[in-house]
Amino acid sequence: MKSRLPVLLLVAAGSARLAAAQAQSLPLTDGSWELKGPSVKLERYDGRDVLSVENGFAYRRDVRLQDGTVDFDVQLTRRRSFVYLMFRMAGDREYEDFYLRPHKSSLPDAIQYAPVYQGASAWQLYHGPGATATVTFEPGAWTHVRLVLSGEKAAVFVGDLAKPALVIPRLARAAAPGYLAQCGFASCTAT
Repeated sequence: MKSRLPVLLLVAAGSARLAAAQAQSLPLTDGSWELKGPSVKLERYDGRDVLSVENGFAYRRDVRLQDGTVDFDVQLTRRRSFVYLMFRMAGDREYEDFYLRPHKSSLPDAIQYAPVYQGASAWQLYHGPGATATVTFEPGAWTHVRLVLSGEKAAVFVGDLAKPALVIPRLARAAAPGYLAQCGFASCTAT
C-alpha cells in the first residue's frame, strides 16, 4: 500500500489554523518532516511532491495543533493496509488517531478512531457509531481526507466534504495542543 500525501495542510484551502487562527501550510519540501521506516520517502509522483509511505512514519514535531483542520489527499490500493493520521500527539506513544482501511472499502469499519496510550491502541474499545464508519475507497484515485478538531469533538470527512463520514462526539484524551504524524501499516508501532 502506498499512501501518497501531496501536501499535509491544516485547515481547508491549503492553509492551517492553529489555536490563534494563524494559517500554516506544511509543505513536503521544507525539511521539517522526520521520516522513519524502511519505505518512507519524499518523491515526485503524478506531477506533484508526495510523501510515499508503505511502512513507517512521517512526523511534524514543529506543529502544535489543538483545534483546527487537517487536510490531505491519499492514493490507496485494495491491498490489506492501514493509513493513520495521528494528532494531538503529546509523545510518540501518547496521541489520538484515526485510520483508513482501504481493504475494508464499503464495510462498516472502513475508517476507525482510536486513542493510543503508552503505545497501545485502544481500537478494540472503539467501534460502532462515533468510532467506525463505512467509506468506499476508489483504488488508484486521489481521495481527499479532512479532520476537523474542536474541543472534545472531531469529524472526519473522506471524499465528500459536505458531510462527515465519521463524527466523534467525545475524543478520549483531553484537548491539548500536539504534533502530527502520518503512518502506513506493516508495523505501525511507535519506537
